[in-house]
Amino acid sequence: MGMIGNLVSFLSQASSNSRDNMPTELIQDFSEGINNKDAPNRLKPNQLATSSNCWYDINAIKARGAFKTGINTTNSQVEIGDSLYKLRMCQGATTINLNAATLKMFHFAQLSGSGAAAGGVIPIQQENPDVSGEWGTVSYAVGTVETTSGSAVVTGSGTSWTGSVRSGDIFAVSDKVARVVSTVDSNTQITLTATYTSTNSAGSAYKIWPEFTGFYPPSFEMVNNKVYMTSQSRMPAYWNGSNHFNNTNSPICLLYKLLKNYMFAANTSANPSRLSWSAIKDAETWPASNFIDIAPDDGDQITGLFNDGQSLIILKKRSIFRLTGDIFDPSNPTYVLTKLYTPPECIFESARSWAVFKGVVMLYGGVGFYQYDGGSAITRMDVTDNILGTINGTGWVPTNVTQIEHSNYGGGAVSGQQAITYNGNYWITSHQAAYGKILMLDRNLKWWIFNPPGANDLTFGFFIMKGSSPSTYNTLWTIIQNSSTTDSGTYILDQDFSNESINATFTTRVFQYAKKQRFGRAYLHFKRASTGSITFGYKVDEGTTVEATVDMTTGTGNRVKSPPIMIGRVGQAIQFVISHNASTEDFEVYAIEFERQDLRQ
Repeated sequence: MGMIGNLVSFLSQASSNSRDNMPTELIQDFSEGINNKDAPNRLKPNQLATSSNCWYDINAIKARGAFKTGINTTNSQVEIGDSLYKLRMCQGATTINLNAATLKMFHFAQLSGSGAAAGGVIPIQQENPDVSGEWGTVSYAVGTVETTSGSAVVTGSGTSWTGSVRSGDIFAVSDKVARVVSTVDSNTQITLTATYTSTNSAGSAYKIWPEFTGFYPPSFEMVNNKVYMTSQSRMPAYWNGSNHFNNTNSPICLLYKLLKNYMFAANTSANPSRLSWSAIKDAETWPASNFIDIAPDDGDQITGLFNDGQSLIILKKRSIFRLTGDIFDPSNPTYVLTKLYTPPECIFESARSWAVFKGVVMLYGGVGFYQYDGGSAITRMDVTDNILGTINGTGWVPTNVTQIEHSNYGGGAVSGQQAITYNGNYWITSHQAAYGKILMLDRNLKWWIFNPPGANDLTFGFFIMKGSSPSTYNTLWTIIQNSSTTDSGTYILDQDFSNESINATFTTRVFQYAKKQRFGRAYLHFKRASTGSITFGYKVDEGTTVEATVDMTTGTGNRVKSPPIMIGRVGQAIQFVISHNASTEDFEVYAIEFERQDLRQ
């Protein structure tokens, strides 16, 4: 063979070797959608992409069951008199530390069933949402009573009803029928709206439950080891851990918020723009001069209060104010009320969409998300509209993340959005029928969608509970109601549970190169499972997606590398799609590895 023949043979062999040993690109940092640029989630240049050296514990794609049923509706029943009532939960869940050992969730619930108590809205509390039977009601049971069959009059002994009971509250003796209070005649006598049907001798135990008519989201605050509650539909009350009492001198208001040892109250029926406050360290004393009217002539009522640690933020529908100071004495004021600049498109009807996120206050403003850093203005939050992943269901992927409709829940005063910061992420939910899902903005400003377990399930309300075991300690919970049955229950979020249905899809950004590339084989690094598969797709130059199925049961060990997936295409850009749907398996993807080689131009 001559010189030319040897050269042709050499070039042919070199070309073959280059196809078999093409340079490998490795994508391991999924925190920015998919990003292969930033440490530490990238192998060193001299490392190969094997299951033993992937940085899969940080920013891997993980999708496990997002929801776990806590209390089933059939178990979340309360006994009022001789009847059991289901709890149809409302908005406004709040968790409060009663002492160092006891963390309770407080909420309002509508009683669903038959009998005099049906339709009533009463305060409830629970300590362990993952344990059946942990529900408790807030009631008054001091002293004893005597009733006569056929009479509507109830006589008390050792009772103090003028300071604890109001018309509309629910009365029952032990396992006897429940009735509604018509009038409070004295500390020892009440009259019911209907005659009692049984005779109970003097000394009989009883309970009276405060009834807050309607679905106004309640406010809960703790002062001096008492839990105070209000919702504008009934005189505010407090619970001392055993019994409920009326907060007789407090304004009958929509909102409570504690700041610097003062209890603030906002939005009364007579003065929807009024902000009042109690005496310092005393939520039951309300001096008549302790109030400010917040822009009373603008036609908007106060829709929310937020404590940022240093000041009180006051929301109105189209404006926001900040109240700062240390001593709130109208005769010698050291406080300052400042109106903050807000973008003209904002509508602030989401009283509970406020949460501190990445060092600033983040809130939902009707048409988008906004932030407040303590200065003089509210600014639009510059976040991506891309959805990183859809967890636990499909069908609700808005065109951009600002489409959370504000609904006039509770008579137009506030809407359904609630937000919370948990594990450094911002969670927001809306109970509205069309958007009853959860959005989560992670610490890298990427959005996730969490869909509830059932097709008709709507989410609303967050609370953080200690749980009853190490696996549920300090965990995030949400409340879900089925729109067709109105049944409701508590669900745990963001936990590593198996045996949960998974449906998740992840789309990477487009990887664009300066020159045309020859794309060779691709590999997926993932957690091995006993059943199930992953659909792995790619598209070159934003063309048609080509898909391959990766068997999750292949290989040995926990973390494996898939067999090669042939791409064999030439182009200048590539994008990947990973999707998974298995009824009993979670999954984790640690890296995408693919071959590419620059082509001469």
